[in-house]
Amino acid sequence: MNILMTVEEAAQLTGYAPWTIRQFCNKGMFTAEKPRGDRGGWRILRPSLEKWWADKRRASLNTRRVA
Repeated sequence: MNILMTVEEAAQLTGYAPWTIRQFCNKGMFTAEKPRGDRGGWRILRPSLEKWWADKRRASLNTRRVA
């Protein structure tokens, strides 16, 4: 398993659109870098994304729905 992933791989894992993943990268929601500047695209650190995604899913399960 590769420790770095592309925006497309992250989108496939989370179900978000690639554009949304890029916005999350810009906001620093998980560890990501652009190794070749604007030309190379984002490379996302898989453990950071997986932790962020697990925390996000856990938080959504803890919300209480009122009917």
